[in-house]
Amino acid sequence: MTTLVSAFLGKFNFSSVAAAFGSPGILFLLVYLMTMIFLVINLFISLINGYIAMVKSDPKAVPRDHKVITHFIETLKSLLDGIRGRRGNSEGEILLLDQDAWTAIELE
Repeated sequence: MTTLVSAFLGKFNFSSVAAAFGSPGILFLLVYLMTMIFLVINLFISLINGYIAMVKSDPKAVPRDHKVITHFIETLKSLLDGIRGRRGNSEGEILLLDQDAWTAIELE
């Protein structure tokens, strides 16, 4: 079971399957992978279809995921600012990386 799940996720050696089981092994593996891909795509499409039907029936039922996305973007921006050498603190200062040391500059 674990081997089939890892094969579905792409972690398998096709040549070792072909060497160990021959043509029937290759055929079984390809049928299994195609079936699993079909099932996963069907599941994904049915989830999307359910959300579309829910929103069509009641437009106020739309989840408020935009707040999560906004928080994610703000966090990503602050992370990128930290990588570039700028770090903020709670007093409204921003720290810039100088050649000799960290220097604090007040924001206006």
